[in-house]
Amino acid sequence: MPRMTLPSLILALILGTSTTHSAFAAPSDTRAEAAAEAELKSLKRELRKIQKTCPKLDCPGQSLRVEALTSTQARELGTERRARLRQATKAMALDLWPDTVLEGPYQVKFRMRLDRIEFLLKGDERIGYRLSFSDKAWNTDNCRPSATARGQRDLRNCESGRVHDAGFVLNDFTRMTRDEAVNPIYIPDAMTRFPAQTDLSLNLTKRKAYSNFARVNLPLAGEACDQRVVLEAARRHQSLIADFIYDERGLWICDDHERSSGCYEESSLALLLARLDPVENLFGPSQSFRTDPNYALNNGNVVRLRFTCMPPEIAVELE
Repeated sequence: MPRMTLPSLILALILGTSTTHSAFAAPSDTRAEAAAEAELKSLKRELRKIQKTCPKLDCPGQSLRVEALTSTQARELGTERRARLRQATKAMALDLWPDTVLEGPYQVKFRMRLDRIEFLLKGDERIGYRLSFSDKAWNTDNCRPSATARGQRDLRNCESGRVHDAGFVLNDFTRMTRDEAVNPIYIPDAMTRFPAQTDLSLNLTKRKAYSNFARVNLPLAGEACDQRVVLEAARRHQSLIADFIYDERGLWICDDHERSSGCYEESSLALLLARLDPVENLFGPSQSFRTDPNYALNNGNVVRLRFTCMPPEIAVELE
């Protein structure tokens, strides 16, 4: 009976599928599993060989390469496929990180963010994806985490950052392998975030005002920016807003049947973003809109978002 790899086993558990193989499995099923495992091993060898001379898999004439998704292809992935890709990154992180970056003074929650998705091509055939992913992390080297009332560690006084990593997932979403050209690494927020005052695209008044708020920018689909356009952008980029809320408030979308004071239902965020009211904009003629100021994503966690039209982007602030 073929042996399942540890990441595949973890992913099967995350997806809620059974990993038990019946002793009376049909021979054709056994042969198919063996062939799939052999294909993955062959792919690993080929990747290792090519990445010795072309780590980013972007060199011409190679049998394996990656290709960036267009904006249309990224939208066409859909919610379900993105969720399965995120689950695959979680399986890889659970398999690899405990023996690498987490042997240092770092804490993570395994709430994975997809930073970049690329097609993995063999010849002209798309056989899977290369995923760059990360998770919010805390460096406990120079802080003393205290215990909360729920027995969890309070990390608010610790340096925060993100652990970054990458891997490959085949089209069946069950076979995966790490990107050996990338080492998982912790990068503190101080090295990746810059105060708003350094954004020279804003005038002095804007830079001073924006420096008081956490902010993320959403791309505008066109030149127009009104309430309808902002609502559509918020819906289209809901995953970016969810990542933003997680980075700044530590709140995440609940997995499956999870119940926690630190997570909320994805439908709750959709309801928050379904209504925007116009508010006074301190910066002049640009329009601003705000979510319901009393809406709680879950019990007790009120989240207020402000959207300001700043073509070619929409600035999203967490108030």
